[in-house]
Amino acid sequence: MRLLSNVLPRKFIGFLPLYIGIELILGFAILNKVSGFYGLLSLFTGHPIDFMQWIYYMQSIFILPFYVYGLKALHEPRSNANGFKMVNVHRMSLVTVLYTIDTVLSVLFSGYFSWFYFSGKAEEADAASASVIQNTFDNGAQIPNMKRAVTTSTNSSESASTTYELFLTFVTILCVSVARFYFNIVMLSFSKNLIKAARFNNNNNNNTTDTEQSPASMNKFQRILYEWELKSTELLKTWF
Repeated sequence: MRLLSNVLPRKFIGFLPLYIGIELILGFAILNKVSGFYGLLSLFTGHPIDFMQWIYYMQSIFILPFYVYGLKALHEPRSNANGFKMVNVHRMSLVTVLYTIDTVLSVLFSGYFSWFYFSGKAEEADAASASVIQNTFDNGAQIPNMKRAVTTSTNSSESASTTYELFLTFVTILCVSVARFYFNIVMLSFSKNLIKAARFNNNNNNNTTDTEQSPASMNKFQRILYEWELKSTELLKTWF
């Protein structure tokens, strides 16, 4: 993973500290994931949603608390064994891994929903073309040349409109995906710096202090979460 380490930025957009970048990235991600709640409200308003939309909204709701969890950890640094204030390495590692997974899923969902939308547009265009032809010849007139002209004109108009929409959608998805991947490598860079700092302070195995709960005093959910954090930290170490 040496190539990954070489492309990680040292500053956010070239001049801002990574810390500020992480705040902005997580803040934007939280606002984006809140849409999952509004999407599920359609279940109560009677608006139909398909299976993939349901999965997308549930995924947003599931990951939202983790982004809040990460932003909270960012604003509540803990004192390590040497008395230095540090952001919790394990918590940010978990958030970074989940953000990476979310990035991949977001790109896939964007591609699927775009395909779903334009598939529907194509069906509407075919139905509209058939309707125009039917209305033109509803009296049973048999004029093949005129029929072909109407069909060609309708299809050309619909094709031009669909092509323009497809181009704008593709450009939008491309720009959003590039920005999302950049945000992702910023998250990875920040976590890499935390892990290196923890190693330097001989505190990379357990970034807890006397002000935090020890694993023995955690409930079942907290222990599971803590195990995820440790596994995420170990995973990121293999990437760097």
